Amino acid sequence: MGRTIHILNIEHDLAIANNNSNYIPPRVCAEMDQDLGTLPLWYGSDHEITLTTEHISPKIAEALSMNQLSMNPAEYIPIADDSFQTWGWDKAIEKKIRSISPDSNLPDSDIIRKLSHRRLSIELLNEHAKTHGFPQELLPEEVYSIERIKDITEQRKSLLKAPLSGSGRGLWWGLSGYDFNVERWSKRTLQQQHSVIVEPIWEKTADYAIEFECKGGAVKFVGFSHFLADPAGVYRCNLLLSDEAIERKLAQEIGKNTIQEATEISTKFIQRQIAPYYNGYLGIDMLTGIYKGQMVLNPGVEINLRMTMGIVARLFYNKYVKEGKSGTFKTVHFKYDGEMISHVNEMETIYPLQIENHKITRGYLILTAYNQHTRYGIEVTID
Repeated sequence: MGRTIHILNIEHDLAIANNNSNYIPPRVCAEMDQDLGTLPLWYGSDHEITLTTEHISPKIAEALSMNQLSMNPAEYIPIADDSFQTWGWDKAIEKKIRSISPDSNLPDSDIIRKLSHRRLSIELLNEHAKTHGFPQELLPEEVYSIERIKDITEQRKSLLKAPLSGSGRGLWWGLSGYDFNVERWSKRTLQQQHSVIVEPIWEKTADYAIEFECKGGAVKFVGFSHFLADPAGVYRCNLLLSDEAIERKLAQEIGKNTIQEATEISTKFIQRQIAPYYNGYLGIDMLTGIYKGQMVLNPGVEINLRMTMGIVARLFYNKYVKEGKSGTFKTVHFKYDGEMISHVNEMETIYPLQIENHKITRGYLILTAYNQHTRYGIEVTID
């Protein structure tokens, strides 16, 4: 029986925008792929294995406390009917997998790229506007000319987005009207991707996401996630909470009926527009914000047609954290050799890990392997 082999390609958003099978990611992305390579062990099924730059050894398993959490990692031994799962599908990762397994049945990267375009999130928001009254004036617009960008940005402060981008990348904040920087960024993006997405800047209160899995033409609701981003929109961490706790928080902000309606509309949209062509996880970023003195939900900030940190956090919580407990799931980055080791040692001393019945009840856990030279990691802390 074949197994699922996970490959971490954090640079996916950049690779799919580049659309070249020979794409070489920036050094920082290559470092993240290396350092975070064991992350899929926490969201893959017990029978699945991970392909990384080094084999998963008992030593790494012990370092990750996986035995306590009832995990069973295996080393990579290629067999004929292995299947592959990636962080995201693009031409560059397709070429990499073909070099490992030439006969693998892989998704059509051109279809994935088309479905990853921000145009699809605009279509989703239009569905919400028609069905439950999402304000028309808050809808993003796909713009094809510098003249139209000038018209919009001279009238209001605007957020400009590259059509193929994600996780806080490919954004330009037009806070000062149509100035030199807006013009330069817009012309470059129009040249590279042929359009720019322009939308109003929200008075944001909180970031959320709704997570799904598509498989065999059907869509399944996975849960909600609640995350924090910096002022530029770059992901920082997820709050580890039960699905019910996040839903209650959302309901307090914008009402239970709004949440239910938004979930139903998004589910039907994915079933119609994405599920027939895509197998895998996807997340829809949402936010709550103030509009004309009222709290409003933006249920389609962007559609991430790939694995996301929010999905990993949701799956991790469901599988390994005791129900009702809370904490954080976040990326960490260090500049110098040895800093990761010092940080982990300190956190493990301050927040010793406590596990009951294979569930974390309190404490600190580093989810990714590390050594003297490691720069990036994923860690969780349970209160």
